[in-house]
Amino acid sequence: MYSAIDKSAYPEVLMWKVYSRALGVTNEAFRRIEGSANVCYTRSGVDCYLMKNGLPIYASNSGYKGDKTLSDTRFDRDGRIWLFLKEEGQLNDLDQATTGPSGEYAIIVEPKPQLFNANNNLRNPTGYASRKGASFDAAEKLEKGQAAKIMFRATEAYLNYIEACYLRSGTLDGSATMYWKSIRERAGVNPDLDLTDQNTNIAKEAETDWAAYTAGELLSDTRLFNIRRERRCEFMGEGFRWMDLKRWRALDQLKSKPYFMEGFNFWDSNYAMYDPSEIIADKSGSATMSPKSESKYYRFMNRTDVSNIFKDGMRWMMAYYLDPIPQKVFTVASSDGEGTDCPIYQNPYWEKTGNTPAQN
Repeated sequence: MYSAIDKSAYPEVLMWKVYSRALGVTNEAFRRIEGSANVCYTRSGVDCYLMKNGLPIYASNSGYKGDKTLSDTRFDRDGRIWLFLKEEGQLNDLDQATTGPSGEYAIIVEPKPQLFNANNNLRNPTGYASRKGASFDAAEKLEKGQAAKIMFRATEAYLNYIEACYLRSGTLDGSATMYWKSIRERAGVNPDLDLTDQNTNIAKEAETDWAAYTAGELLSDTRLFNIRRERRCEFMGEGFRWMDLKRWRALDQLKSKPYFMEGFNFWDSNYAMYDPSEIIADKSGSATMSPKSESKYYRFMNRTDVSNIFKDGMRWMMAYYLDPIPQKVFTVASSDGEGTDCPIYQNPYWEKTGNTPAQN
């Protein structure tokens, strides 16, 4: 469904955008996914997926094998992360699906995570590469690709209904329950919602998942958190996360508690896949890896301390929940052209004067 050029065969897809080389309307989606060019997951994004049995990875008897290798990470997990997380040795292109000569960007067999590749079109910045939306047709791995973009699908409507139903009444009605169980069953996950809730530790989730917060406070409702989890798992890589975090007001805690973004587990065993000369973990301007002393996970935004605004972690300001209204809007909408009597209000924590920073 995600890789289809013509999505009319998929009833779930209600609206999509068509691309065509013949019409000169193309994109680079297939090429970028093939090369893992910044199309990657974080540790938080991978860890949020449940096991097949419906348990979080940290729960007793979950069966989680750990994350020392990508194979272990994918083992017995939610079918979505098992399917969409790349692993070395997988086939990216199938001969029987190829309609012509291989595209110039085709990579037939998935290599180890390309952490140190100098080519931005091939470098994997986190160690966790996504194949969601990848095509198995090598002929389509071109700079001018035709990957159709899903605009709206039925599962989005289901998840919208589930969340709205729960927020309105504090419980799920029959339709919401049916929709949610159907989504989990399709992903190969035990549909027992209560089992997941009973084994969810929100404090543990909050170590990596911002959605465990609202307005700077930990959620106390495991059902609400797991509704948020389901949205994240279903829409991973589809561009929903930023919108969801902002509407949940799930970033306040970063004002006082900076966050260090992490990728895969590099220092337990994955480091052995690479030439030691490639691994420079001294925090210098030429560093290629975050040091083991900080975390066994690859802190890809903290390789170096040199001119690095994220050296002390990622932070937040309240102003960032809403974008500033441009200064020109106030001058155009005022009677004197100066903005003094403009009826439009600036968004909170932003000034009407241009080139002024956020206030909070």
